[in-house]
Parts: sequence; C-alpha cells; structure tokens
Amino acid sequence: METHSTSGSAPLTATTMDYQLTLDKVLANAEIVHGAQQIVTRRPDGGTFRYTFRDMAERARRLAASLIDAGIKPGDRVASLMWNNSAHLEAYYGVPIAGGILHTVNVRFHPEEIAYVLGDAQSRFLIVDDVLLPLWRDVPGGCAPERVIVHNFSGAGHTGEDYESFLADEPCPDLPELTSERAGATLCYTGGTTGRPKGVVYSHRALVLHALCEMSSAAFGYGVTDCVLPAVPMFHVNAWGIPYSTLMSGAKLVLPGQNLDGQSLLDLARDEGVTFLAGVPTIWSQFLDGLEARPDHGLSPDLRILTGGAAPHRSLIEGLARHGIPMFQGWGMTETSGVVTVSRLKPEIAKDAAVRVSTLGKQGLPLPIAQVRLAPIETQDEGGQCIGSIEVRGTSVTGAYLNNLKPEKWTEDGWFRTGDIGSIDAHGYLSVLEREEDLIKSGGEWIAPRDLEDAILEFPWITGCAVVGRKDIKWGERPVAFVVLSDKPPDDWSTICERLAALFPKY
Repeated sequence: METHSTSGSAPLTATTMDYQLTLDKVLANAEIVHGAQQIVTRRPDGGTFRYTFRDMAERARRLAASLIDAGIKPGDRVASLMWNNSAHLEAYYGVPIAGGILHTVNVRFHPEEIAYVLGDAQSRFLIVDDVLLPLWRDVPGGCAPERVIVHNFSGAGHTGEDYESFLADEPCPDLPELTSERAGATLCYTGGTTGRPKGVVYSHRALVLHALCEMSSAAFGYGVTDCVLPAVPMFHVNAWGIPYSTLMSGAKLVLPGQNLDGQSLLDLARDEGVTFLAGVPTIWSQFLDGLEARPDHGLSPDLRILTGGAAPHRSLIEGLARHGIPMFQGWGMTETSGVVTVSRLKPEIAKDAAVRVSTLGKQGLPLPIAQVRLAPIETQDEGGQCIGSIEVRGTSVTGAYLNNLKPEKWTEDGWFRTGDIGSIDAHGYLSVLEREEDLIKSGGEWIAPRDLEDAILEFPWITGCAVVGRKDIKWGERPVAFVVLSDKPPDDWSTICERLAALFPKY
C-alpha cells in the first residue's frame, strides 16, 4: 500500500472567491430573482401605493446616480427624516450604492436633538417627508445640510426641492461596484437616555450577515410566500433589518407609513394578507383590543407577531394566543444592528404549555452570528441561575461609537457592555431583567420590576402597571407599584396583597 506523508507540507489555502457582502448585490439579486414581488405603502390619506422589487431597484439606482451627480463622495452622510414608505426604502439601498452612508434620523427626537445628530454626523444631504416639514422647520439652524430634498408623501404639494425631480431620468448604467463590505452603509443614533445620542455606523457586511441570519428558522423564519409588515419605524435600527431580509427572501413587504397605531395595523394586515408583523408591545396591546372588539377580523391564519423594544407582559402573549396568533420576541440594541436573541422554542419546551408561555416571555436564544455572556454580579441560590451584566459580541455588534465616544463600554477582550442585567436559564434562554440602574435591591435581594408588573397585571381590574424602587432606611429600597385601574376597581385590596406575598415571599 502506498502511503503519503503530510509532514512538513504547507497548510492549505482556501480557494473560495473574495465575494464582498455589499448591498448592491442584495438589490441585484432581489431584482433578478424576485423582481415581480410587491412592495405596498400606506399613504397618509389611507390609500396605498404599490410597485415591485424591480421598480424599487430601478428607482434606488436613479437615486444613487443623482447623488453621484450632486457630488457625493465615499462615506458622505445622507440623512433621512422619514416614515416607513417606499422612498425611504429606496434611500436604504440608493445611498449606500452611491458610496454614501444613510443616516436615519429619529423623528421622535426633540428638534435640538435632531440638530445635534445632524451636526455630529456631518450629514451633507437630507431627504424629508413632506408631512415632517413642520418638525424640520423647528430644528435650530447651524446644522443645515447642503441640500434638503422633499418627498411628497402626502400628495399635498410643497415648495422645496422635490424628490421626484431630484431623481435621475434613467438609472446610471455604470454605477461603480462596491468593493469593500466593511465600508459604512447606514448610521443610527442611540436613544440618548443616558446623555447625548451616540452614533453607530453599520457596515455592509454587518447588515448582510444580520439579514441572512434573520431569514433563518432560528430567527424570523419568513420566505417568499410570506407578507411582512414592519411596524417598527425605519428610523429605528434599520427597522430591525427587515428591509434587507425581506428583499433577500422575496417576501412581500408592506410599509405602514406613519400609521402605526394598533387599529390601522389591524386593517392593513387584513387587507394585505400579512403573515408576519413586527413592532413594540404597546402597539400589540392596541392590536389585541381591536381583535377583542372584532372576533371576525379576517386576518391570515398564518399570522405571527414579533415584538421587541420592551418585554411583553404574559397577559399580552396569552391574549393574542386566544385568537390563534403566536407571539415571540427578539432582543437587541442600536449597537447590535438589530436582534441578538430570539425566543424561538426548542422542541422539548414547545410540548409543555406552561413552560412555553414563560419561555416566550424571555428574550431568547442567541443567533448564530452572536454570543452572549454574563459578567456576574451575584449568584442566585434558587435554580443555580446567575444574574449578571449582559455582554455581547458578534458580526453585527459595533466595535465603537462614532467619534469614539464612551470607549469604556467595551471590555478589554472586545465584548460590548449592554448596561442590562439578565440571567440565562438551563436551556440557554436569556432573560433581560432590567437596566442596571432600574433593578431594585431590597434587603440584599435583587428584584426585577417586570416580575412584579406581570403578577399585578394578572388582576382583571388593573389595566396598566409600573414598578419602581423607593429608598427605604431599613431595606435600602422597596418596590412601589403605580397602577391604572379599570372602571370596576375592587373594594378590598387584601386579595392582591396576599397573592403577591405568596408569589414573592422574599420581597
């Protein structure tokens, strides 16, 4: 038998192509493979505008050509002050394809905050919906972009430079191919809850990998037969990546415009046959109210809801389940390009009804492109769970803020300190308990306000609840609940006190 020795041989070198993960390739694939798929936008007057992936790709390239003609340089910022609509989607692709970075501006920022982020980002151009011109006019001067382009979203007309007139007559046939997947594509600012908002620049690579993972069954799991409606604003963390993953998967995309209340979403979801909704729990509470009032809602039997931004209360998950609508949640931050964990159920958990609901209330399992760990602050005796500060890293987690603000947010070994306190159970599911500053420590015990809020909301005469810590000489802190009562409050409060004492004997 002939033998071959590998001793001393050179290591093998990979021969795969250096194919850069850039958004121009995502757009081209969507146009070629799913060109006839629909994109629907709800207008401010309640009407709808429809076109196809192919139409959108052409207009995105026209926008890119116009920006190049206007003098955009690689890395230049183009700001958008816009709702969820087709023109905003065109900017999602057109600006990065031109070599620029799309800076999505939070329309809920105070005008002075808008002025700050525009100045901090040094945005050269601004695209603004006409319905947001009153907000733009309140923004203090001194940060004025070179050109302000107005998207006539309402159809009412305006006196500014018009978006349609700005677009090139034809797509540029020789747009330069993007050659660096690590170049910046979009820019988003944190909410500014602790000091000034901080900028996070997302690379093409981060967005593409995040979207690819998002399409998988480990995350959102939608495909070409689905109809997706992001109720999360497109100015917030790229609408959790949905404008990218829908085009990759070929799913129909429905954009609700500025109509993000539960009733409008219920009507739109019914009319368009939506099978996947994404948004914050507040919206889904309104959505559930609409379902309770209209049991014959006519929604797709395949509808499921993703929630995030805040943990849903158990009553919301169970309420939607009564109408045959499963809810699960994702967790992430501006700093993570979107979701890091998703509460998809493992088979052994899905079989147990009681455990299933409690697990859906957790933030879930890490996606394959991310890792989560806890920096211990205290070990709990019960169940052996460790409560700690949540730290993350991954392909879509930022390594620094714009202008290198707050470098202490990263550990020496490269993990991002989220500022959240959480725990991880035996199955690997992450529970985000509170922000570090919101967790209550009473008599040496850590108390998560959401645990108390969930228990209090089980009582039918309580429709809203918030638990906070109050300074206490004996205990250090004590939890205090602020509740919103229904029109039929109880005469005797002893029942609720007894139930809470039984559920939380240490509190």
